[in-house]
Amino acid sequence: MTDMVAGNPTLLVVGGGISGMTAALEAAEAGREVILVE
Repeated sequence: MTDMVAGNPTLLVVGGGISGMTAALEAAEAGREVILVE
């Protein structure tokens, strides 16, 4: 697979528990656009 994703793609986090919230917050603080779904 040689296709590359350009830019900074949106991150989808599935699950709003402790781990999901932590992952979403860390990614957002690092400058990623995050979608969090329960």
